[in-house]
Amino acid sequence: MTDSESNLDAALKRAATNPAERPGFYKILLNAFVVAWGEADPLTGHLRLKGITVEGQKRLPFFTSLEKLEAFAGAGAPYVQTPARALFEAIKTGDGWILNPGSPHGVSLPPEQIAALLADPDFK
Repeated sequence: MTDSESNLDAALKRAATNPAERPGFYKILLNAFVVAWGEADPLTGHLRLKGITVEGQKRLPFFTSLEKLEAFAGAGAPYVQTPARALFEAIKTGDGWILNPGSPHGVSLPPEQIAALLADPDFK
């Protein structure tokens, strides 16, 4: 686990129990490297990410570490590691995202929330 991953995990845990910690978590998230479940197309370089349904909502899962992805999807699951901000800017989805699905501190991020975070100068 890198410092970026451990910082992100720690911020996520704090934000899960203390709403006042959420702005700090979002800032760390947008500047952290994350692991997305999927792969880059070898010819075009376009990302092809796996989607899941959570409580009736389609979401694109992403993770704070490869270990968390493998705990969710199994060893050898295809993945890309990228800065979260770049991932959100590259993949404009109407489905939203979910960080660390299946873990005690997972968080669902609807597309409106991602758009607001990317547009907010406080999160640059």
